[in-house]
Amino acid sequence: MTYVYLLISSGVVAFVLGLLQFYMLEELVGKAGAGTRDAIIQNISALVTLGTVVIYCISGPLASSLRKRYVMCAAATGAGAVFGVGGALGWWPSAWIYLGVLGLLLGVYNAAKMASVPLVAEEVGRATTVVNGGMSVVFLLGLLPGFALGTRLYEWQPGCGHWVVSGLFMLAGVTALGCVCRNERQRDLWAEQRRIMKETIGLLGRHWRWLVGGPLVWGIASAGQLATVALVVRRGLASKEVAALIPVFGAAGAVAGTAISPFFVRRRYEAAVVAIMAMACVLPVVPWLAVGFGVLAGCVVVMGVLFGMATNLVDSALLERVRGEGKEGTGAALQSAMLALMMVGASGSVGVSIAREWIGADKQFGILGMFGVVGAVIVGSLAWRRAG
Repeated sequence: MTYVYLLISSGVVAFVLGLLQFYMLEELVGKAGAGTRDAIIQNISALVTLGTVVIYCISGPLASSLRKRYVMCAAATGAGAVFGVGGALGWWPSAWIYLGVLGLLLGVYNAAKMASVPLVAEEVGRATTVVNGGMSVVFLLGLLPGFALGTRLYEWQPGCGHWVVSGLFMLAGVTALGCVCRNERQRDLWAEQRRIMKETIGLLGRHWRWLVGGPLVWGIASAGQLATVALVVRRGLASKEVAALIPVFGAAGAVAGTAISPFFVRRRYEAAVVAIMAMACVLPVVPWLAVGFGVLAGCVVVMGVLFGMATNLVDSALLERVRGEGKEGTGAALQSAMLALMMVGASGSVGVSIAREWIGADKQFGILGMFGVVGAVIVGSLAWRRAG
């Protein structure tokens, strides 16, 4: 039952993460005006994700020094309390403050959740990859419907929908208490922090191309999907609820891309460069393809395939390298933090630029395409390094 409780808790948190982002999108757009949708959707994503980066040096040691189920419970229930209080106060003084605090708490929850995976695998007698794979599937199954239902929740209960989000966070926290790992051992908080800092610096020095190249593509894909959601609504191609389904099409493409990526392992970096460059070429023309929802959905599927292929080829190479050094734990945590950092960078840069009126909403696709070229150059340097 330990694994079941972990799956339920993480699935509920994933669902609430999608729910609250699109609920707050409608809340903030309603106050700021429909013309702010493109900027707000990117900035919400950036701010919530930023917490994982900011809390990186603390969340891991915290999960190692305390019972992980208690850390998950405290973080999830704390997030529920913050969201409930924020909504009750009418988001005074600013909704962005509450979103920032939520990001920090979710960063703590995720660190404890991922630290539980190898322990649960040992408890249930399964391979870590199998347990982690189940977590990834549950994450997607929770997150994707949360996007669409967040918009519906705001239209249904605009004044008190925050209590639904708060209650679900509380449910996730209580469920996490069932994740009892008898093989868990606590470590000294400060010793763990020093160890992680030392290993992080070493890994960044040796593997920075992998730690920047792959996560940068993640950031571009995430920002591109959000930009497409806003584009669909702005052009009147579909309702807000239907537009929120765009990430589902991206996920379908990513699954297909991940599935075909093993066929290119022998020339992994060359194949990844081609896929990233193809993404970089497609992104700037997305506004010109906005002639119908079906066309844009198909475009997102294609970009999802390219994304899935490129990221799996690069990210798997990194995990193999850090495993060979015996630092797979810190390596995976650092990869997640870099992924979050690149999502913040991609979404935040275009979101702030649109909000400040430095660029028009359609121009963000061109900027993301340029980021793609940078990613292709970084991954290309791995191919040239191997050839040399």
